[in-house]
Amino acid sequence: MIAEATIERVLERLSGGGEDFAQDLADFGEAQPFLLTYLTQEDTEAFTAAERELVIFAAVVVYQSIIEERPEPAQVQGEKIAQVEEANYNLLQAQKGRQFSERITVFFERSQEEELLAFVEDLLSPDEDSPVSAEAREAMFVSLVTVIDSLS
Repeated sequence: MIAEATIERVLERLSGGGEDFAQDLADFGEAQPFLLTYLTQEDTEAFTAAERELVIFAAVVVYQSIIEERPEPAQVQGEKIAQVEEANYNLLQAQKGRQFSERITVFFERSQEEELLAFVEDLLSPDEDSPVSAEAREAMFVSLVTVIDSLS
């Protein structure tokens, strides 16, 4: 399991934007081109520009956190990403809770990466400063859980 301290360290390094983020984004795209394509495909066109940027930022944080603690994961292929995404959508749709936090509990119950999931949940939690719309929240969650599951 990726440690919370690792995620916080990566977040602190990348939160300023600039060269660190640009280099880490380039590294992510080189090492995981299919995941980057998945995150920038036409399905994400329903997201606002701020939501798309947040998904990319979060995916880079996830990737950098993983490679800080583990060997570089193998390149994930498009077919695996599609299978993982479909399973995640099916799992989310099967949940009966009304609140977002209730519906995603099942992901925490089945995952070894609780800290990465908590990072994603916190990032997408509704608050007045969040650029994430209610309509995009679930799709963004599934996209980022798909990244986590594909790399784990």
